[in-house]
Amino acid sequence: MNLCMAATYDPDPRAPLGFRIPFNAEAGIRHRYEEFDDDHSDIDYRMDVSLPFLYRALR
Repeated sequence: MNLCMAATYDPDPRAPLGFRIPFNAEAGIRHRYEEFDDDHSDIDYRMDVSLPFLYRALR
């Protein structure tokens, strides 16, 4: 999905594939990736994980 959106929203004929991707894993940016086994509804339980994470990151 990221590649498709990059190709749609940020075409660049000079880039190797004709578009630029919106991130660079070599930039050394700390990140965290999580998946939840459900869909986009009834997801309030995720706040127990995401809000403390955001609070610590913004402090």
